[in-house]
Amino acid sequence: MHHQLNQWLKELDEEVTVISSNDINEEASANMLSFGCSEDSLKEWGKESLCEFLEACSEIYSSKSNDLQMILYVWLDEMAGQFRISAVSEQ
Repeated sequence: MHHQLNQWLKELDEEVTVISSNDINEEASANMLSFGCSEDSLKEWGKESLCEFLEACSEIYSSKSNDLQMILYVWLDEMAGQFRISAVSEQ
């Protein structure tokens, strides 16, 4: 995995606290993290490295969810130049 993505995983593991709420919007917002990226960085990281990163993010969220069934979702916000990751309770 690319060294930048490895660094982000370490930061994610240290910083993320998964919360659960009856308000799905509050939950989604509180559980969201973003990572800056550009077209050049996406090319540098490569598809395989990025897939490994996203799988590792899923494992971190899962380990911090206190056994709650959560749905992890990831999207690319091209306008902001960011990958965004969040989780919400399975309802």
